[in-house]
Amino acid sequence: MLKTARLSAACAVTMSLGLAGCAAPMEESSPNVVLTFADGFSEKHPLGAGTVQPFLKYLEEHGEAVGIEIRRLPPGTIGSTKDHLTLMRTGVVDMGQMVPSNQPTQLPLSAVADLPGISDDPCAALDALMPMMREGGILYEEEFKAMGVRPLFTMPIVGYEVVTKGKKVESAADLEGTLLRSAGGVSDRVLKHYNAAPVNIPGSDIYEAISRGTVTGALMAPLSIPEYGLQDVVHYATDGANLVNLTSGFGISIETWEELTPEQQEVFDGASLLAQTEGCQAQIDADERMDQVLVDAGVELTEITPEQREAWIDRLEPVHEEWLSVLESRGSPSREVYAEFQRRLKEEQS
Repeated sequence: MLKTARLSAACAVTMSLGLAGCAAPMEESSPNVVLTFADGFSEKHPLGAGTVQPFLKYLEEHGEAVGIEIRRLPPGTIGSTKDHLTLMRTGVVDMGQMVPSNQPTQLPLSAVADLPGISDDPCAALDALMPMMREGGILYEEEFKAMGVRPLFTMPIVGYEVVTKGKKVESAADLEGTLLRSAGGVSDRVLKHYNAAPVNIPGSDIYEAISRGTVTGALMAPLSIPEYGLQDVVHYATDGANLVNLTSGFGISIETWEELTPEQQEVFDGASLLAQTEGCQAQIDADERMDQVLVDAGVELTEITPEQREAWIDRLEPVHEEWLSVLESRGSPSREVYAEFQRRLKEEQS
């Protein structure tokens, strides 16, 4: 029976990581395969509503016919997204969230879509990236296969902006000396090139950190601002800087995947395709209404024109070469990944 044999080892890993909770064994009398799903999105987050909910709803509607049941763990109850790769690999959960910037040692190449200025179109970035993550793709073969995880769907979150309390940011020079919450990975490199100090703070602590002045603000996607209530604490936000992206996705343990029947795998593929399609549109829709949400909350938007943005992005040109060189020095095919992503992106945008 799927998962039962791995349960004791899984619980041991859960406890060793200091995490609460352990997936209960499936009842032997159950006619279905019961799979656990972990994520970090609340239902009110645009990508929680736009990707996770359609994915799970599709599985609920089509899974019973092929003997699949999904048990979603409440977000945050079994560790952060940084832990999900380990939790999937060790069988604690079957499916989890993958954020390459949070896992720079395990998934460094998969952050290629995060690089500054590389794309401001979430749909094109998604369509360029996902074939590289599937079986036979370079990212699957170089990273995910070794991690024991098969990507199901991904979603590059594009267009990160600077939000601040007390200090208005109108140019790249205004970032010098600021302390800004960063998602890690490429975002850290971006802030350092502006002579700002990146600070890694859990999402649940961002509001308090900004409110108390621990940090000046944050580099983040506007669509995530309401998730943390930051519109009530920040005074300013750039609009049009589009400094960096953040790739987020979901995967399933390869061991679990290989134990599914072809019919069950087909249902997962259908759910994944729906999540990508709806998630992409959800991101576009959220971005379009976010300016008004911020203005209504009293946040002053600082427009960064396309001409001004060129000056911002010019400062970040070395970030691409740094990313390439550092990974290349570790023996990773970073230039091959970079070239393929650029080629695929160009094809999607043509």
